[in-house]
Amino acid sequence: MISKPRTAFAKKTHTIPVSKLSLEHRNTNVRRLSFRLDENNERVRIGGGFHDIYLGNLVFKDGSRKKVTIKRFNKGIEILKLDDKTAKKYQHVIDTLRKIELEHDSAFPNRQIGKSRMIPKMGMVKMELENGPEWVLVSQAFVKGGISKFATEFTNKTVDYNANLSEFTWILLKLGEKGFINSKQISMVTDVFAHHNEGGFIPIDIDFATVIDISHRKTKEEVANDILSGIKEHIYQIKSKDTPENLNREYSRVFQALLKHKMHPELKQLLLDYRNKYLIK
Repeated sequence: MISKPRTAFAKKTHTIPVSKLSLEHRNTNVRRLSFRLDENNERVRIGGGFHDIYLGNLVFKDGSRKKVTIKRFNKGIEILKLDDKTAKKYQHVIDTLRKIELEHDSAFPNRQIGKSRMIPKMGMVKMELENGPEWVLVSQAFVKGGISKFATEFTNKTVDYNANLSEFTWILLKLGEKGFINSKQISMVTDVFAHHNEGGFIPIDIDFATVIDISHRKTKEEVANDILSGIKEHIYQIKSKDTPENLNREYSRVFQALLKHKMHPELKQLLLDYRNKYLIK
């Protein structure tokens, strides 16, 4: 998972225009995307693991601006740069998940039903950078007072689904229904969640897009197996040192939480049929 440490930002920051928006964004009301700089004229890096994430500004034609994060994929290595085909996969995942509305959850009484979406506002943009054009992921910035809103205790590991089991299993179900879980590349999905300090989960680390075949429509059998694989893998990463008996007891508990969500009857039956395949030996 992308590391999202608590970071104190310099009070005096500057921005410079460094990009030309891609053709896909020219019809929007966005004027410029830029990195935010600190007092040493360095880009403000706010996290990263395999990739780097920086603080930036999105400037609109009316002069207003929004604080955003800019995720660079290549870390200066040409071979890691996203090509147009892969960037299209990322945008496909974003467009699909942005259409999914969050459901009511008693843990979030201020949630705006009908407006709150499964993932934050984000999009793929091709920037003109120091080594030429480069695809980056621009996302809503989750910072307040110079501090990351993500819980540091969950960085670089799978989030603890117990923080909100209902919300976690619902998101996992939706990812599976859309064909965005790949049991052969399950580590991509176990790292997808970011844990928010307010108790929710945000599927913001969508690097699994690189292994998605957007031309293949999965069968319900495949979806059921992928979802169950996801449950098993999350449990194993959180409680790998526990006994098989306790691991399977936990698997059953999470599975029952999953079944409480609304889903296609055929998918629900398949989950029931396949559940024992994923007991931990």
